[in-house]
Amino acid sequence: MKHWIFPLVLGFALTSHAEITNDQRVEKLQKGVEQGNVEWVREAFAGLKDPFKKARGLFGGESGVFAEYSSEYFLDKAFIAHPCKDEIALILLQSGAVMQTYELFKKASESGCPKSVQYLIDTKDSALTAQSAMDFFKFYGKKVGQVIRDKEQGLVGAEDALDTWDPIQMSFEKFVMEKCPDRTKTSKECLARAAFDETASNVSTRAEAAKKNIAKQEAEDKYLGSPEGIAAQICEIDESIAEAKAKIDRQRKIGKVSGTVDMSVLNLAGARIVDLEEQRKELIAELRKITGKAFKEASCK
Repeated sequence: MKHWIFPLVLGFALTSHAEITNDQRVEKLQKGVEQGNVEWVREAFAGLKDPFKKARGLFGGESGVFAEYSSEYFLDKAFIAHPCKDEIALILLQSGAVMQTYELFKKASESGCPKSVQYLIDTKDSALTAQSAMDFFKFYGKKVGQVIRDKEQGLVGAEDALDTWDPIQMSFEKFVMEKCPDRTKTSKECLARAAFDETASNVSTRAEAAKKNIAKQEAEDKYLGSPEGIAAQICEIDESIAEAKAKIDRQRKIGKVSGTVDMSVLNLAGARIVDLEEQRKELIAELRKITGKAFKEASCK
């Protein structure tokens, strides 16, 4: 019997001595939040009840070294990280971390913490959640607008920028749909649904316009890369070269009459001719590559 009793007793003693102090817990919490180590954060709270209560919580500690810290400090650290330390923020919230509720919603949603936002939706006042939803829909609408502008400018992967906020938008959308099934009502939740509907409508309109613009630009690009389009560009260049040469000829005529010419006009026109001729050579080479034929000067007439 004795062979298993002693290890149990010894194990109990080791556990008791291994109990960490509040200062050690806060130090582990600080490093866990800063380094994104979820396990350290969990260990800091292990066995504690109401760790953020001022009277018996972590931050008084034995030494007072960590007295300046607060739950708000650690939440801020989790929210400002890129990407957001969502799992850590959620543990902090579940452990009783507090912050002014409106700011809490704003930081969690705009930082892209979907788990934390869902926790807040599930636990906070419905009217306040509705206000936060309205504010987020406006924020999200601006982000979508920026993505659409980027897409119109041909930036690859522009839509990936929304990945951070898509789950949060879906959570708020679900909230307003469930809380306001009847759009004729005037509750705070229904005002939030109206804000969602407006944002969705605006985004849809912008997206449709962008789709048409992109299709138009793609068609133009396709034409410019075709033999017909390349030939048309060469003809346009020939016209521009002729215009620049005409400016030079005019200055020479002026010089014969007055004895002086405007050198800046001559310089700009000459530089333009040089640049245009280089572009012309490139286009002619591209046309030959595509068609196997030389450009016919007569095609511009």
